[in-house]
Amino acid sequence: MLFVSLYCNQKHKIMAKFYQAVLKPMKNDKEVLESAYPNLVDTKYMPTMKERLGDAECPNCKDEGITNKKETRWMMLADETVAVTQGGKAYIECLDCGHTTHL
Repeated sequence: MLFVSLYCNQKHKIMAKFYQAVLKPMKNDKEVLESAYPNLVDTKYMPTMKERLGDAECPNCKDEGITNKKETRWMMLADETVAVTQGGKAYIECLDCGHTTHL
């Protein structure tokens, strides 16, 4: 995934600054939840993946009838993305259709 940031220089010309995200597989649900909720680690308030996402199937893929896949592949959005900075939560995106939701 490529992130683009626009900024103004001293002459007020718009310049583009590019960032590239590297996808790194996460080991298990625990790692995902600890990344999304670092302040809840080792507390009784830490949610489970079932509580947050049910069966973790993408609802958009399900509605669109994308059934030729064995699993739903989710990407955690970077903290610098608009969804996370404005939403104030950890957000994920389906790598198959682009559906975005929060954890």
